[in-house]
Amino acid sequence: KTKKANVLFTLILLFIFIGDAITLLGIKDLLLIMVPFYISYLLTIVFLVADIQKVNYNFRNLFFSLMVLAVLSLMVYWILDIQTVDGQKLIIPFSIYGVTLSIMVTLSVYNYLSYKEIAGFYLLIGCGGCLVSDVFYFMYTEHFHLPILNYINAATHALTTIFLVKYMLKRRPAANLKNAS
Repeated sequence: KTKKANVLFTLILLFIFIGDAITLLGIKDLLLIMVPFYISYLLTIVFLVADIQKVNYNFRNLFFSLMVLAVLSLMVYWILDIQTVDGQKLIIPFSIYGVTLSIMVTLSVYNYLSYKEIAGFYLLIGCGGCLVSDVFYFMYTEHFHLPILNYINAATHALTTIFLVKYMLKRRPAANLKNAS
């Protein structure tokens, strides 16, 4: 069974590919590496907001999601607090990137709690994988140049892409989402 390609999702994968290519080329400019991934996260948030707008709001799910956001925000603060002198120059872009990533994961938690469908679970794993991958990449490049951190980053990044594709394949059309909630 074939589906029409979703242009927005294709752009997400394209920006992930561009970010991977920049990394594989050995370019060390963190800001240049962050930009394509940041754009892919913003585009993913567009999907999440579109899905969430079609659900009846649930206070318990919202409360739990806000607790997740609080924990992730605290993690962003701790990670930014251990910046090297060179990393301090990028504190504002790192902060914006971390907050955006935290919001993306929080929205995916709310999405999954609201629908409890396999597509939402795939999206939750994909967004969580983005977070884990980026944290390990940051820790590897900025602090502890241990190869295991880079391996964990690569593995979670590959799984993240797989689960984002699985989400897109299982995602219901917007008209069906409202009926499911």
